[in-house]
Amino acid sequence: MNLHLDGKKAVVTGASMGIGYAVAKELVLEGAEVTICARDEERLKKAVKRLKEETGREAVIGYAFDL
Repeated sequence: MNLHLDGKKAVVTGASMGIGYAVAKELVLEGAEVTICARDEERLKKAVKRLKEETGREAVIGYAFDL
């Protein structure tokens, strides 16, 4: 699928696991630069690392906070 997201930016909340993580991963794979957010800082760091490893892209950053 090509969603034409190259160069676009996205923010995904609740993205350290589950559906949020899956959405973030697909956005990265589609070419978007993705910022992920979650409450648990340790889990978030692991999710950022995993996303980079699984996608082969560095276009992921994470911020820990509670919305």
